[in-house]
Amino acid sequence: MSEESGVTLPIRGLLKSDVRTDERILRWFEPSEALAPYVQRIWSAQWNVPAGEIRIQPILPYPCANLVVSGGCATIFGVATQAAVQRLEGSGCAFGAKLTPGAMRALGIERPFVLRDKSIPAESLLSVKPSNWELDDPEIAVKEIEAYLRRQNPKHDAFSLKAEEIVQVAETHRSILAVSDLAEAVSLSARSIQDICRRTLGISPKWLIRCFRLQDALARLDTGANMNLSALAQDLGYFDQAHFTRDFKIITGVSPGRY
Repeated sequence: MSEESGVTLPIRGLLKSDVRTDERILRWFEPSEALAPYVQRIWSAQWNVPAGEIRIQPILPYPCANLVVSGGCATIFGVATQAAVQRLEGSGCAFGAKLTPGAMRALGIERPFVLRDKSIPAESLLSVKPSNWELDDPEIAVKEIEAYLRRQNPKHDAFSLKAEEIVQVAETHRSILAVSDLAEAVSLSARSIQDICRRTLGISPKWLIRCFRLQDALARLDTGANMNLSALAQDLGYFDQAHFTRDFKIITGVSPGRY
């Protein structure tokens, strides 16, 4: 099980925030071989914010769910279609598993699409109830999360596997700018793509393509270099800067100029 700790920005998925580097420690752990088809990584966050102060951390959407353990409770967060906001205050910790795009269905959640932009206690969705969570020791916490997920006996079906393929292709092939491009790349009709994305992820393939284009935009804006927004929009395949600005603001909550 490999680990990276003490991570500093930029991290893909975390937007600029007012969290100071000495106030938070982020770590991630590679899943075991048995869970690799269902878990992208297991992560932990520990924070210590001065008394009376609050830090805000926006988090970029990604087409997958997260199992999050905090305060002795496990919660499943469905696919978020806009930037989520995490409030950090006092001292605390959280552990989680970033699931693969088709993992909710593989874990036996019959209607994963209803979890879009929602969070629900894991015990109301999964068949095996969690034991008492031990969060004091990161290594133990990670093992408990893995054991809990293995006890669900996850198993992919054709829909969940195809959903993962669709997401992977949309993320890695930068030439895909339209649903028709994505459908051709995975040898499906546009209607089939729409159905799989809706039923398995709760989002449209158009949103999926836009999400990854905007992740590219954020990565380039995070370099700190002066960026010509019109040229950036063109590079990302947008018809004009206004269209790019609108999509950027929908996903992140701010305009690219303000970001």
